[in-house]
Amino acid sequence: MEDSEWGSGSSLLHLLRSFPADSPFITETPDKPVNCSQRFWLPPSSAICWENIAGPEEFARSRLMVLQNRAALQAVSTSSGVEDGGISYEHQAREEVQGIQSDHQSVVETMQTMEKVFVSLEEKRKEGQRNLANTRGAIDGREQTANILEDHFSTLEKNLLNMQLRLNKLIQQ
Repeated sequence: MEDSEWGSGSSLLHLLRSFPADSPFITETPDKPVNCSQRFWLPPSSAICWENIAGPEEFARSRLMVLQNRAALQAVSTSSGVEDGGISYEHQAREEVQGIQSDHQSVVETMQTMEKVFVSLEEKRKEGQRNLANTRGAIDGREQTANILEDHFSTLEKNLLNMQLRLNKLIQQ
């Protein structure tokens, strides 16, 4: 059948050749075999009277193939995350990766902040220990001073008592 026999619309070969190179709708040539893992058949884009091209049984089979192909395309589209007018699976994946990277950056910043807080707390703890050691030293020094003063007061008290006893003895004589 030649192109002119297909009717007033685009020919099937023209339709198949109009799809992009990565489309499953490509024609097979001797130097470029078709990937048969996915086989789709599409009607031409313009209206063609199918009854003139094929008999009723062949037309019914072709119609069934078109419906099966639509169902297969819908299944592929749904499983890949690509809906009519929706965003592509690749775009969704990129958004997810960006979200993960953003979350990772937030976690890194939080960890850095926590590390700064812990370093600051450690420095304050060490400073507190130094102040505590200084305070203990000051308390110990004051305790020693108090002990020395207590010893001096005790000695002074003994001396005063001795002097009072001597004065009493002198007065009584």
